[in-house]
Order: sequence, then C-alpha cells, then structure tokens
Amino acid sequence: MPRLRVLAGPDPHNLEDITDLVNTQKPYTISTSDFHGQVVANIKDFTGPDGVVRGSDYFEKAERVDITWSLQVQGAFQKPVSADNVLFGNVFDRTYKLPKGSSTALKLMKFLDPNVEYDMSYNGKFWALSPLISTMPHLSHTRLDSNHLEPQFPPDKPLEDVLDTIHLTHSPGSLSAPPQESKPTSSLSAITDALKSSVSKSATPEPDLGTHGPHSLNLHDAQERRSYFYTAEHRKEITFGPEDLLTLDFCYGYLTFSPGLEVRLPGGISFDLMKHWHGQPVNFVCCERSKVELIEGKGPEDPWERVFWCIQIQPADEDVVTG
Repeated sequence: MPRLRVLAGPDPHNLEDITDLVNTQKPYTISTSDFHGQVVANIKDFTGPDGVVRGSDYFEKAERVDITWSLQVQGAFQKPVSADNVLFGNVFDRTYKLPKGSSTALKLMKFLDPNVEYDMSYNGKFWALSPLISTMPHLSHTRLDSNHLEPQFPPDKPLEDVLDTIHLTHSPGSLSAPPQESKPTSSLSAITDALKSSVSKSATPEPDLGTHGPHSLNLHDAQERRSYFYTAEHRKEITFGPEDLLTLDFCYGYLTFSPGLEVRLPGGISFDLMKHWHGQPVNFVCCERSKVELIEGKGPEDPWERVFWCIQIQPADEDVVTG
C-alpha cells in the first residue's frame, strides 16, 4: 500500500504540504493576483507518511460510491480570462516511460476527447491538458452579487452542475451559434464515461442548446455542459472574472490506491503503476493556454502562459525510486 503526500499552491514551484488535510474536509486557501480560492482533497483509503489509513465520508455518499479520489476547488479568477483559454490536466516534471499498451489508451483518450492536447516529450516533461469548462466532471457557477449567496465549501451534498447564471459570463456582444454534432468532451472524464458505457449518450446532439442567444443556454447538467462547450466557439463566448465563483469536483474511480496503485481503463486494460512509477510528482494544474504555438517536443519552458493553481500527489515512501 503506497504512502502518499499531497501538496497544493499557486503553481508547481510554490507548493505547501497539505497531507494532514486530506480526507478531513478542511480547505486549503490559495490566493494570488490571478486566482483566489480553496481546495479540498479526498483519496479513498489514503495512507499518509505515518502509515495510518484514513477514511472519508465523501466516499460513503450514494453518488460517489464508485469514486476513489476527488479534488474539489472553489474560487474565482481575479482577472478576466476566456473559458477557451482555461485548461486543466496533468503535468509530470519529466518524461514518463509508459507501460506496454499505453499508446492504445492515449489513442482512445484522444478519440473520446478531441480537445485534449498532450505531449510525452515536451522539454523533458509529459503533459495532457483540456479546456476546464468541458473536461471537469462537476462544475457549478455562482455570480457573486447581492442576489446570490456564496455556496458552502466543501458542499454537504455531492456537487452537481448548477449553471443558472452561466449566461452572465458571456462576453459583450457574443451570441450563441447552434451547436455542431456533439462529441464526448473530456480526456479524463471520457475514461469514466467509457467505463459506464455512456459514450453513445454523450454523442447525442442537443439541438435546443444555445440557439436563442446567451440568455437561453438552458444547460441543465454536466452532460449538456460538456456537449455544448465541446465547441471552441462556445467556449470563447464565456469570460470568467472576479465575480464568477466556480465550484469544481474532479473525481474519478479509474485510479485505485489500495492495496496498490493501479489504473483501470476501458477494454480491460489495467496498469500496476508501482512497477512503472519512479516517484515523479503528479501535478494537477489549472492554467492559461500558451499564447505561443507548442511544437511537439519543444517550445517555451512550460506548456502554459500562467498557472492559477496546482495540486500535487507524490510518494512518501523513501524506498520509491525517484531517479
């Protein structure tokens, strides 16, 4: 059973150890000139550096019984930023030698989420990023004004999409065009969708979405949100600012932490990560899309313009090879 540490902060280079907060529902605050918010981490059967296994009520709720880990975030971008430029995903500090069969999994990921971009050898790093608004499993938007109260964080009940005020984020003068044929919209969420055999459902177009302008988005749940914001034009209609409070729950069940670290993908593909993971920290980053075109294998030092927040998981066992 791997012992883990969890860190969080405004970027991968400025992190604090929040291991003691894992599974406690106590938030950690991240505050910069670009983003202000809080994060909460839950990992099923989490084993910390002290070897003690910690439980969490989060995984006992009916809506989350199949989930093995969750990263919840609530906050607001302090400067206006287009939803098309807000990305979320994974970045490894150095290239990662993937086990046999991984290429098939990556092709499946790209097929299910055409928006995902990844590079396995970018300046010695491995990254995979997707637009946050379409890749996040659960997303709720609250307009911070006199008519709306700031929701509790973390929420008492499992987070569900609440998008009643999302139309208020439309850029001035923008109008919604009729959506194209919808496709599944998330690299990591697509894995879960495939596991639940819901690809066909997510591929169903919603002809009424957004056809009457920004005040009629009519997005009721995560599936409709992902389908609508699959299109870059629709993402570009949205601008998040200091008055737009986002509550997110990035949660999945394809990664297990007990009795060992294992990935289980569609089609019966599974990997024992302890045989292939050499202790590289795994960074979950929310960042702004790079303004410079990224060429495979090279480009700016980092594959982003700036980072808004980062949560890192790393091994705590001293015997894990890190070289």
